[in-house]
Amino acid sequence: MCRLEDAQKSCWVVGGCVRDSLMGKMPTDWDMTTFATPQEMTDIFADKRLLLAGLSHGTVGVIEDGQVYEITTFRLESGCSDHRHPDKVLFTDNIVQDLTRRDFTINAMAYHPQRGLLDCFGGQLDLQQGIIRCVGQPDMRFEEDALRILRALRFAAVLDFSIEQDTLRAMRQKAALLREISVERIWSELEKLLKAPAAGKVLSVCPKIFREILLEMPAIDTCDAEVLSKLPQDAVLRIIWLYGRLEKNAAPALKRLRCPNVAVQRAQVFHQLQMDAPSNTLELRYALNRFGEVAVEEYVLLRRLIDKTEFSDNLKSAKAGCWKAAQLCINGKELLDLGCPRGKEVGEVLEGLLKLCIEEKLDNTATVLRQEAQKQIAEIKNRKQQ
Repeated sequence: MCRLEDAQKSCWVVGGCVRDSLMGKMPTDWDMTTFATPQEMTDIFADKRLLLAGLSHGTVGVIEDGQVYEITTFRLESGCSDHRHPDKVLFTDNIVQDLTRRDFTINAMAYHPQRGLLDCFGGQLDLQQGIIRCVGQPDMRFEEDALRILRALRFAAVLDFSIEQDTLRAMRQKAALLREISVERIWSELEKLLKAPAAGKVLSVCPKIFREILLEMPAIDTCDAEVLSKLPQDAVLRIIWLYGRLEKNAAPALKRLRCPNVAVQRAQVFHQLQMDAPSNTLELRYALNRFGEVAVEEYVLLRRLIDKTEFSDNLKSAKAGCWKAAQLCINGKELLDLGCPRGKEVGEVLEGLLKLCIEEKLDNTATVLRQEAQKQIAEIKNRKQQ
């Protein structure tokens, strides 16, 4: 920043880092805007490591002490045929014109060490009053970049802000534009939103918007929003709950959003558990064996919130017993020492012992398991001889 000022190229800190600073938070990213052209910036910072991927749009990333500082030339944008990226970028010498193109008032403030805060659109007041408001005409802002619809919801959820009425009206009217945005970008915003403290409140205010991206998701009411707020701040778990409360499978929605396979599998496993509906100790022990501890714990948590069914004590009892082969007080090597034939027979005996332990027909002790194993090995040998 000092270099640009020394070169008579006005430079301001801008956007989210100004917003966070005014809220008393330490910014994680530092963005700056300047009168200098991209070429002038590369000359001024010629001795630094630079990131030039955004050069065509006027952005130069300067790496200093491992931190990336993005500096962008004051610019204007025109046209947006894909409702995401400007068709044309024009550089300007006027910072106010640059701020005019930004999304929300709380993100359209700039700060200069000597000139102080530049707030042309009432961003500081909106920040104090907890309001998300578009810069200029909301319809135009969302036509320019439909992802801003989800960004508004994400900011509202993260900051626990309300959305100004004209902005909210335009978001609802332009919600269909989200269909033209890549699912990867949608998931990036949605994940942050769903993990946020006020996610439930935001979901209940804008059901139509969410149905554009989570097609089968029904509206949620105030009670649902309160339940969601009790869940861990885990976006996938919260989506699973949103669908699971109506016995719907969240896996197809997560797959459409191209979420990681592990997220899709979590949803699929929960839905299978919900359909199987294990509840007593034995059923839960078999569920633990089939799906694992984490999945069953999620199932018990969500069932308690969905239909007030409480399985915690039964799950505790199920986990206290033996429910996986690794817990058996005998292993494959010991079975071989007892004379078990090599190959699939070792697994067959272990599986048989585990089943008896799961059903509490055997105590999981070395002595008892060795005795039972010897019986099963003898049966296998007799079978082979016949």
